[in-house]
Amino acid sequence: TVAKCIEQISSGSCLLVMDGQPEAVALGIAKWEKRSLEEPTGEGVIRGPREGFTESLSTNLSLLRRKLKSPTLKTKAKTFGTYTQTTVVVTYIDGLASETLLEEVDARLSRIDVDGIFETSYIEELIEDNPYSLFPQVLNTERPDVVAANLLEGRVAILQDGTPFALIVPASFYSLLQSSEDYYQRYAISTMIRWLRYLFLLVSLLL
Repeated sequence: TVAKCIEQISSGSCLLVMDGQPEAVALGIAKWEKRSLEEPTGEGVIRGPREGFTESLSTNLSLLRRKLKSPTLKTKAKTFGTYTQTTVVVTYIDGLASETLLEEVDARLSRIDVDGIFETSYIEELIEDNPYSLFPQVLNTERPDVVAANLLEGRVAILQDGTPFALIVPASFYSLLQSSEDYYQRYAISTMIRWLRYLFLLVSLLL
C-alpha cells in the first residue's frame, strides 16, 4: 500500500518499484549513527559481561540472539505513536512463557494510543497495574544477560528502538532485590547475599 511505502521511506529505507508489479520492495540500506557497546553505568558488575544495550534496536536484538541461540526465541514487532512511528519488539521464549502472560502483554500493548513514544518509560506507565504506585511494577535493565536470564525464567521482555532500556514483565517483590551479579556467583554465596538483602531491608524498614 502507499501508506506502507511512505512508512518505509520515512524509516530510511529505499523502495524498488517495478513496472507492472502491484508490490514494491523495501531495501533496508539505511545506516543510522549509533554509539559503540559500553558497560551500563548503573549496572556495573565485578564478574560478568561488560556489554550493554544501545539505542539501536537491531543491535540490541543481535546481542540478545547471541545469548540465546535457540530457535524458540520469538520476537513480535509493533509500531506505536501516531507521529513517531516507534518500533517496539516483544520477545520471549516459546514454551517457557505462558500463553496467559503473552495474551495479557499483547492486550495491554494494544490499548496504547499516543502521539509519540521516545522511551520505554512511556510504555511502562501505560501497561502497569497501578499507575499511582510509588513502587516499580516493571523491571528495566540495560544488560542483555539480565534480559536473557529472565526470558529463561519464563518472563517477557519489551525492547524499543531509540533507547537502551528494556522492560521485563512480570515483576515481583523478590526480583527487585536481585542483582545481575547473582547469576555469576556460586549457588551458596548468591543465596546468602540474597538473604542478607532481605535482612537489611527489614532492618532499614523497622529500625
